[in-house]
Amino acid sequence: MLLHADLYRENILFDNARGVVFIDPLPMVGDPVFDWAFWTVYYDLERDPVDRLKLANQASGISSGELVPWCLTLCLDGLLYYRQVGDSRLGRMRDVMAAMAKEVR
Repeated sequence: MLLHADLYRENILFDNARGVVFIDPLPMVGDPVFDWAFWTVYYDLERDPVDRLKLANQASGISSGELVPWCLTLCLDGLLYYRQVGDSRLGRMRDVMAAMAKEVR
């Protein structure tokens, strides 16, 4: 399946006439679970990721059991990157990862 693969908040626009508009894709072929997990982790890093996990589960029909491992993988990747570059979001990513780890079933 073709993925957007770059679902940061700034790449998702809302238009009353057309609905959701996805811009600036980084097209890849892969498992749709990746896009949903990426959205869950990165769409709004400052908000509760568990709420987004539930919404992703409802909207996509993909189980939390499938989403959470991908979310944790993306969290680890982000954590290592933020640490390497000295990004101030490192602590927040730790919190997001801890919240996702609690969702492992």
